Amino acid sequence: MGTDNSTPLFYHKKLDPEHAECEQIMVSLIDAVDPKEDYHIGHPEVTLPPGTCCSDTQTTLTYRYGGTSLIDMDYASVTPEDFLRGFANIFRAIVEFSKIDFYHLDIKLSNILVDEYIHFRMIDFGISASVEYPIQETIFLQRYELWPYETILLTDCDNYFSDDLFKEYITLPYFRSVFPKIKNSVNDIKLNLISLKQKYKDRRALRLAIYEKIDVYSLGITLITIIQKLHVGALKKNLYSLALKMANFDTVKRLTAVQAYHEYMKIIHDI
Repeated sequence: MGTDNSTPLFYHKKLDPEHAECEQIMVSLIDAVDPKEDYHIGHPEVTLPPGTCCSDTQTTLTYRYGGTSLIDMDYASVTPEDFLRGFANIFRAIVEFSKIDFYHLDIKLSNILVDEYIHFRMIDFGISASVEYPIQETIFLQRYELWPYETILLTDCDNYFSDDLFKEYITLPYFRSVFPKIKNSVNDIKLNLISLKQKYKDRRALRLAIYEKIDVYSLGITLITIIQKLHVGALKKNLYSLALKMANFDTVKRLTAVQAYHEYMKIIHDI
């Protein structure tokens, strides 16, 4: 991935004011484990990029330039081998963040940047949490394909087993393409909820058990999308298998961040 004199100095992202404020708070926590910003682009400032106007509903955060987001990048501009080697940094990131019980709850293509040196970093921690600083958990009432279904246990919802909730969940774009290929049935998802409720009577313990697998789940789904965009050749089967383990509907069977990282490194070891 080349660069030239037109490379911008900053990366701008619009967020709603609440998430923008959370972003600035949470980045200070990440700095403790990532002071050199190997895994994240930190210290965003509230600014207005040229040609934009002030908005009551959106706040513009300006980051030091960290590259192009994966939703905007030209995947033909980098070899699959270089991409996969560089992408290992995102797996390392969730391992490092987990050491302080910190979890990025919005891992997706638009929140991962790659620069001209094929260095991958994460941004947008406006939807993130730690056990000490839990997110406002009513947000999990939204059926978001980047979150596993068990997040609903952290809400005040009385009917976890609502057919309407399940229908909304398994008709999300991710499930329309992947769900039929996974052995877990809707009944298995319900059994998972029952198991978690029985195992974790303490709210804090339940929160940690769910939090520590959300970013793995989200990264698994993101990896599936990348596999579809990147010509990974013979590695496709193993990478896809890893992604499904990361996005397993069963919380206990789902890989941990450390397990996902080690399995990813084994897959790309010889490229």
